[in-house]
Amino acid sequence: RFVMKFQQTTSPVTAKGIDKTTGCAANRVSTFALTDSRIFVVADARNFKSGTVFSVNWSGNEFSRENTWTADRDQAQLCIYFYIEPKTLALKAGNYTVTMSAGGISSTPAAFTIQ
Repeated sequence: RFVMKFQQTTSPVTAKGIDKTTGCAANRVSTFALTDSRIFVVADARNFKSGTVFSVNWSGNEFSRENTWTADRDQAQLCIYFYIEPKTLALKAGNYTVTMSAGGISSTPAAFTIQ
């Protein structure tokens, strides 16, 4: 059975980086600076099949973006992450949300702030 876990909540976590050993969130935070190079969103996905499409929707402060990734093999467990680059996307200071979904399961939005 496919399960997507969100670190003991119904939301994925936002972070400043990815742990190189586990591939999961490192430096979990919900407040970022405009100068931060990347903002990550991470979820722990389990028991998914090849072809599962993971999508993420970023929104807030006159910004909206969707990204997708399709699994290329069956996995028992994998941390799935996406990121945005505030400077590249010319993001403004303000409040944002990000929602992750896959296999008919959607998270509640994770809120974050850029200062």
